[in-house]
Amino acid sequence: MQKTKNRQGVCPRSRTAAPGMRKAGRTYCDEYPFASTYQGGTKLPAPQRETTWVSPNENNTQGARITNWRRAERNGPTGAPPARTGVPSALRTPP
Repeated sequence: MQKTKNRQGVCPRSRTAAPGMRKAGRTYCDEYPFASTYQGGTKLPAPQRETTWVSPNENNTQGARITNWRRAERNGPTGAPPARTGVPSALRTPP
């Protein structure tokens, strides 16, 4: 599945969080653009991609928000309609 290949391209299983991140419970590698999009994985050059470490709960919550947002937008696996700039309101963390 392309989503899995995209995720492994930027967050391979061999990559592990630094001790400080692990101590804080941030053990999941999280990537942007999302692995489920056309732009995910290594499609874009490294300076245009970002990864960070998040907790398992945060990763699952974000995944559900992304899935629900994409369904609402009818965003297919090719990324169409074109990506918008900024973070969609459904994905923003409440203050």
